[in-house]
Amino acid sequence: MQVLFQLTSSSVDSDPYTRVSNFSATLKYRVEKGKLIKQVAPGRSTEDSCAVIEMNGSDLLLKCRFRYYSLAKK
Repeated sequence: MQVLFQLTSSSVDSDPYTRVSNFSATLKYRVEKGKLIKQVAPGRSTEDSCAVIEMNGSDLLLKCRFRYYSLAKK
C-alpha cells in the first residue's frame, strides 16, 4: 500500500529583476526506504529523491539530486 502526502512548497527570490518574487505550490510526496520521494513540479509525474542531512528542531535540510531544500514545520 502506497501512502501519498501533500507538501506545500514556497520560495522567495530577492532578485529585483525576477518575474515572481514569491511562489507557492502543493506537491505530492511519499517516504520510501528512509528517503523522501517528492514530485518535481505540480501536475507532473517526475520525481526527485531526497535525503535528510540536518535536522534542528522543526527545521529540516534535505539534499536532493540537484539542489538543497530547507523545510520548516508549522
